[in-house]
Amino acid sequence: MGRVRSILFALLLIGAGVVLLLQQAGIVPEDLSLWPLILMAVGALWVLERAVWGGGEGYVFPLVVFAIGLAFLLEDVGAIRGDGVLLPLVVIAVGVGLMLGAVPARTGRTERRRVTLEGAARALVEVNHGAGRLRIGTHIGGEDLVDGTFAGGVDLRQRREGDRAEVRLSANPWRSGFPWARSGALDWTLTLARNVPIELRVRTGASTAEIDVGDSHVEDLQVETGASKTVVTVPGTGEPKVRVRGGAAEIKVLVPARMAAAIQVQGALADVFVDLHRFHKVGEREYRSPDLHEALDRADIQIDAGAAKVEVV
Repeated sequence: MGRVRSILFALLLIGAGVVLLLQQAGIVPEDLSLWPLILMAVGALWVLERAVWGGGEGYVFPLVVFAIGLAFLLEDVGAIRGDGVLLPLVVIAVGVGLMLGAVPARTGRTERRRVTLEGAARALVEVNHGAGRLRIGTHIGGEDLVDGTFAGGVDLRQRREGDRAEVRLSANPWRSGFPWARSGALDWTLTLARNVPIELRVRTGASTAEIDVGDSHVEDLQVETGASKTVVTVPGTGEPKVRVRGGAAEIKVLVPARMAAAIQVQGALADVFVDLHRFHKVGEREYRSPDLHEALDRADIQIDAGAAKVEVV
């Protein structure tokens, strides 16, 4: 979300700089105000977001913003006199917005992407998701490290460092929609290979995330989530480290029945529920399986939550 706002702000700065440069060159009148142009630019970007990238919730508001900017621009350049043109332009903008809003909205483009292991013995996978829905699971066999479908598009980066494959999957704001886009703009489903050790990093925004790596060899799982609902199934074998950080979120962590765990929850405002039949309380928001030290399969789980509801079962 911050990345998109930075891009938008950068475009506005570039446009303002161009206008100032043209004023200095005498091409644009020096008494021309910048803020009507800024309003028009913001309105136009909102319209493009709705029409081209499939996000947004309607055309009326962005067109009204554009119309207000246009009215003051026409007054600045002397094309009109007085304020009488503002109301007609707003009425026209509302009518056009309602008409365009009746046209079925586009959905984001869906891409199928695959990353092969190519002999890698271990992997680092980063998933940088935004607003929408995210599902991560596992697949059996094959040569694919990652296999998935990405509604709204995805930027895929990969590199190799020795026997370790590194993959980064990131939302592209110019194809998936802006922060005010409806949640369906980003709908990702991907699976990871079960047969290699993986470090998994997941970052989400205002989304619904289901991360089920119970049958995987994920050794290190880190999840950062915003105002979202997140369900995490931790790996069922080995000694994985699991770190979950969330804001105003609903976080549920599922521990497979065969897995022992040491659990620590931080966050003064968090509402915490832990299955005390499986995990005994040993300190302030600290819980452990009775057989933790004898268990071959045991997870180290740390949850740092803000104003969140946290459940561990």
